[in-house]
Amino acid sequence: CRIARTKGNLKSARKLAEAAEAEGRRHGWQKVVARTLVDRGWDAFNAGDLALGLSRMAEGAQLAERLADRSLQANSLRNQAVLQLDRAVPDTVRALLEEARALYQAIEHPQGMALAAINHAQLDRRHGHYARAEAWLDQAAEHFMAGQTRWGLAMVIAERGLVRYLAGDLAGAEILLVEAVRRYGVVGGVNLPLAKLYLAELRLAQGRRDEAWGMFAGLREKLARETRHGRSLHAALGLLAVAADEGDWESFDESLDFARPLLDDHRAAGRDALRLAEEAARRALGHDAPAQAAQA
Repeated sequence: CRIARTKGNLKSARKLAEAAEAEGRRHGWQKVVARTLVDRGWDAFNAGDLALGLSRMAEGAQLAERLADRSLQANSLRNQAVLQLDRAVPDTVRALLEEARALYQAIEHPQGMALAAINHAQLDRRHGHYARAEAWLDQAAEHFMAGQTRWGLAMVIAERGLVRYLAGDLAGAEILLVEAVRRYGVVGGVNLPLAKLYLAELRLAQGRRDEAWGMFAGLREKLARETRHGRSLHAALGLLAVAADEGDWESFDESLDFARPLLDDHRAAGRDALRLAEEAARRALGHDAPAQAAQA
């Protein structure tokens, strides 16, 4: 199930998780049930049902606590936090992450501590606390290096690249994001498209519109096929911003038409999407196109 999800085969992952949970319940394998509830929570979230996703993960955390499986309990809590990074008050997310991090520390789980640190960094980055985000990423890198976790180090580099970009360091961001994409290309992982989205956004900021357009267009179609609607919207709004920058209103309308249905999906209302929508509006105003800016 997790291999399928890592490779982007979300439909296969969903079917495998359903089968695993059913078998676990049939045989009374409580740890299997608790573990698959996290996966089934992500499946519900990916299908557009945040409440169901959180409910399944909370059930998994409660079951793991009863089984005294602190690793599984921490994973369930951390994943609840991740689902809510863009959708809950920061203190709610931070409390879940801290509870998970304490459990990981108690069982000396370096990968878990690294992931919790990355999630803390993502939360701080979303609220403009860039120095604090970098400090969390330093912690994550230390834990991942101790375990020689190559995909984890690629994740740290990509997140640091985005932080640098948002802080205005375009040159530093480019070095980091190019390296993140390279590393993900070697080790694989579900987050390669996200690193490419960050790099495409940087290319737009650098004025390299043709490159940005090509990257956003390819990613939009790939992510739409994989039903990763939140990231597909990210790519669609990237195309919207490029079109606005060029004053290409036909392409602008096409990108907006693609994006609109995704906006009905709660997953799509993240800060990455908001940031690109605002960028599209700003660039439309630069062409004295207030109607298009208002649409964005």
